[in-house]
Amino acid sequence: MLNPLIADMLGKVIDISSKTCEFKNGLFGRCGAEAAGLCQYCGRPFCAKHGVVLDDDQQVCNRKVCLAKRMDLLRHLEYKAAAEELNEAGVCGLPGCNAQIGAQCTRCQAYFCPRHAFGREELVLENRVRVRRMASLCKHCADRRPLWAQR
Repeated sequence: MLNPLIADMLGKVIDISSKTCEFKNGLFGRCGAEAAGLCQYCGRPFCAKHGVVLDDDQQVCNRKVCLAKRMDLLRHLEYKAAAEELNEAGVCGLPGCNAQIGAQCTRCQAYFCPRHAFGREELVLENRVRVRRMASLCKHCADRRPLWAQR
């Protein structure tokens, strides 16, 4: 079992020793086993059967959306590293495009040519209110937005 005192997504310390797994069991029930972790994506407690606590203290439950976010993050970090490597050479962060950089993606912070990073409308939280704003996004980051909007 982990340290029963862990920090949630906002850094608030939570005692999970009194928490039970909230993973759904069938249509109406919940697992109810002793919590082994607190999912970093949805904030729900999970047991050892319904989630994983990794060596770097990442805690992810087995909900489909949370597993998808974990995999997306791994792909995103690879994408970002590749884009930054291309940027060091002074070219667009999209592999195969050797155009000069002209815009920065507000999400991944990599630089792209004007064809590969352009203004898109996005929803962001400002003071707990969803607000639409224009942002410069590469296609990769724009395509990720629907997944990360899910709860």
